[in-house]
Parts: sequence; structure tokens; C-alpha cells
Amino acid sequence: MGTHTVPDKILAGLLAALGSAIFFGLNATATKVLYAPGTPSHIDPLGLVTARSLWTLPLFLLLALATRPRDALRPSRSDLAWFLLSGICYGPATTGMFALGVGHTSAAHAVLLLALAPVFASILAVIFLHERLHPVRIVAIMGGAIGACVLTFSRSASGSTPAGDAMILVMVFSWGVMALALRVLNRTYPALFVAGIMGALGSLILVAIGAANHRLDEGILPLRYYDLKTILAFDLELVVLLSIAGQVLQSLSIRILGVIPVAAITGYGSIFFGMVGSLGILHEQVNAWDFLAGALLLVALALALKPIGTHTAFAPESR
Repeated sequence: MGTHTVPDKILAGLLAALGSAIFFGLNATATKVLYAPGTPSHIDPLGLVTARSLWTLPLFLLLALATRPRDALRPSRSDLAWFLLSGICYGPATTGMFALGVGHTSAAHAVLLLALAPVFASILAVIFLHERLHPVRIVAIMGGAIGACVLTFSRSASGSTPAGDAMILVMVFSWGVMALALRVLNRTYPALFVAGIMGALGSLILVAIGAANHRLDEGILPLRYYDLKTILAFDLELVVLLSIAGQVLQSLSIRILGVIPVAAITGYGSIFFGMVGSLGILHEQVNAWDFLAGALLLVALALALKPIGTHTAFAPESR
């Protein structure tokens, strides 16, 4: 029985990472749907972030309370600092910046630029966590970086801008820092508890920003609109699947697999689901450069999932 423990655990981590990739990939599509003038609940970026945070805050608090370790010691100053950093990264630095960036670029660009997440996350993991970066993964990350650069400096027919792409890049770097914080905290605390505290802190910061801009009334958005687009894009995708389920699955997968494999799987795995959303749901137009970038990123995904030596590609590696 013991011989199946590690493979089963790795499989669970892989499925968790792929699950989070689905929700992350559809984030841009759902956001674009809610920004569209034809959607009854048509809303701007600040209003959307405020409404989402008002609904996720109590859910994250319940998750943290339900999974709070009973025998845990009083957190050290270092742990408190990591929790605060994770909350800042999750809140304004990723959730807020992504909402602003999607409003200034195409969903296709927003999704594909997420491929730079493995680059930043891997560098941070090697420097601070001493995770080993195999040559195959180096090639994968370089391929993804080249593809993202091709994408950023191209101009799709769906309204992408350098400013919007730059906002997405800030979000991607912040995601790498957040993954580092999760990995550190998961060594001491349960993954679900870490996800709950991180989400609660991030949501609280965003609610405070919304309050400072007199936008708390946006919280009644799901109570005011009952159309299918709003229910699927806001209630289901942004609140339940992305904010709660996605962060929980991400925290679990990072605890099992480590930062580098999860960054590769979620960064490149979200390409497929995000492109399906942008092309199939939003009907965005892409040019030849976008197809080239997508091809490079798909190759990077294949290399990231390639078995290395006698170990699977998903086993956590450390020095």
C-alpha cells in the first residue's frame, strides 16, 4: 500500500494544478464578458474588483476558520510577514492588476502573457527555495518567454495595447511572489488555511480600496442581475471557481509538487482553456504572430510536462 502513496499524491497535485489552470484560463474571458456593453451587469474594472471581493471575503474567512490548525503555535513575525505579502499579492497585485489589464488588452493576450509566470516563479524558487531547475525545464521556460515576447510586441485585431500588456506582466510577477509565499507557509500550516488567510487579506485590501472610492454599492451586483451571462461569469467563474476553488487547488498543488512544476502547469495549461474562451466565446480575432506565439507556448507546455530521468516531471525537486 505504501508504494502507491507517492504516485497517488503526485497525481492529486497534478489534477489540482490542472483544475486551477482551467479557472485561471477562463478568468480573462469572464472579465471581458462583464465589461461588454451588451451584458446587463456591464461594469468597470474597479466596480468588478470591489463586487468580487465583497463576496469572496466572507467565503475565505469561513475557509480559514474551518481549517484553522488547533495545535498551531502563535505565528512568528516572519510568518505574519509572509501572510501579509501573500494577501497583498493576491489582492491588489494580481486580482486588481489583472482586472485593470484585461480592460486594456485582449483576452487572448492576457491569457498568453500568463506564460511568463513560470519564468518569474522558477527564478524565485531557485533563489529562495533552492528548488532545482532541470535543463529541460529551462528550455521550456525560455520557449514560453520567447512566445510571450512575440505576443506582447504584436498587435491583435481585438484591441490589445502595450499598457494593458504591461499591467498583466505586473500581475504575472506578483503571482510568482505569491507562489513563493504559499510554498513557504505551506511548510508550517495546512494548505487550505493558508489559502483562506491569503484570500481574506487580499479581499479585505480590495474592499478597502473600493470603499475609499465609494464603490461598495457594487456588492449588490449578483442580487440585482439574474441574467445567464452574469451568473456564469461573475457568480460561478469569478467568485466560486476562480477565487475560492482556484486558490485552494493552487495552494494544494504547490504544497505537493513545489513552485516550479505548478507554475509551468498553470501558466501554460491556462493557455488552452483561455484561448478556447477568447476564440470560442468572445470570438476575438488573432493574427499570424499570435498563432506563432501560441505554438511556441504549447511547445513549452509539452517540455514542461516531459518526464525527467527516472522521476516524473511533477515530482518536487530540491537541492
